[in-house]
Amino acid sequence: MSTPTLLAGEPLPARTRHSLYAVAVLNSILISLTWPLTALLSQRLGVTGAAQGFLFALGSLGYMASATWVAPMCDRRGKRAVIVSHLAVTALFWALAAVQLSYATVACALFVTGAGSASLTAVSAYFGAHTDASTRSRTFARMLALRGVGQMSGPLLLLALLPFGLASACVALAAGGAVLALACRSLQDSRPDPALGASSSQAAPRRRLFHLPLATVPVLAAMGLLWTSPGSVSNYVPLHAKEGLGAGDTGLSMLFSVLGLTMVVAPLVLSFFGRWFSETTASRVAFGLTCAAMLGVTLATGPLGLLLSYVLWALMWDVTYPYVKAELSRRASPEQQAAVMSAEQFVTGGLMTVGATVAGAVYAGLGAASVFAGATLLGVLGLVVFWRATRRVA
Repeated sequence: MSTPTLLAGEPLPARTRHSLYAVAVLNSILISLTWPLTALLSQRLGVTGAAQGFLFALGSLGYMASATWVAPMCDRRGKRAVIVSHLAVTALFWALAAVQLSYATVACALFVTGAGSASLTAVSAYFGAHTDASTRSRTFARMLALRGVGQMSGPLLLLALLPFGLASACVALAAGGAVLALACRSLQDSRPDPALGASSSQAAPRRRLFHLPLATVPVLAAMGLLWTSPGSVSNYVPLHAKEGLGAGDTGLSMLFSVLGLTMVVAPLVLSFFGRWFSETTASRVAFGLTCAAMLGVTLATGPLGLLLSYVLWALMWDVTYPYVKAELSRRASPEQQAAVMSAEQFVTGGLMTVGATVAGAVYAGLGAASVFAGATLLGVLGLVVFWRATRRVA
């Protein structure tokens, strides 16, 4: 017996909400497993410089590309279809990579995994369309914390699989994606309310990717600049620790696990900020601390300083992101949530793609400090844009 479809604005039933949280956790395990795996595969395949940066960027490129069809597919086929189809395709391509491990198959699998991250965009659209605006930042923070549990687990799972070879990790990704896709077929679907007319993604001319409220544009710009730092910092701090500071494969995987741990802790910091500051002020403080931590990563000269700055950067980034995402969501109607979330995916994925590719060439030619300095400057620019965008509501 099929479950009734949720219309935009209706509250999420507890069972559906918990199922969406489970999807976020399990999908994050699969995605985070690819982070250290990409670094190890690039070394296994002898890839360096810009080609290595391109491998790191492929997930972001796929994430950006899938943004062009996420909103229309959410509206026409439902958000559940987006989640199931992207997970199934991801499983297929990692199965191919397991059979034939080469630069081409790994590149395709990473691209499709990035495109499969659209399932997390669909989960965000669920919450954006079915939660109250006043509690949305806390909802996104809770989702981020649960994703953090998954992202802690992925690199640790890779450590358990390494004795069996890198191909075994590809098999695990294929099997996990297939099982999760099958499980998500029972998820309660969500679509725009037809009584309120066509949603923005349906009503917009086909020549346009997105039809967005003007108020969302500066927040999107700030979010895009904020998202350039993960492509540079989260990928190249562990790589710098391994190649420049002598950390082994275990150290590299553990550094990637730090990203998940900070996501779990972030809601506690967000709650602390909420007691002392207004939401606008708290978001600005968190954004500024993210930039300060990136500067610390740039200036660090030893392993301890690098680790502490890296942990602070990851934590403050995870605090900032729910604030900025909630600000973006509040500037759109329930019917526009899928379009706004896919626009965010397009902008952030595009800038992460460029950032990671350029960072690969800079890392090979000028060193790690230049990569981190560039990320710091872009982060400061994002802070300025976000500050100006929110000054009227401060």
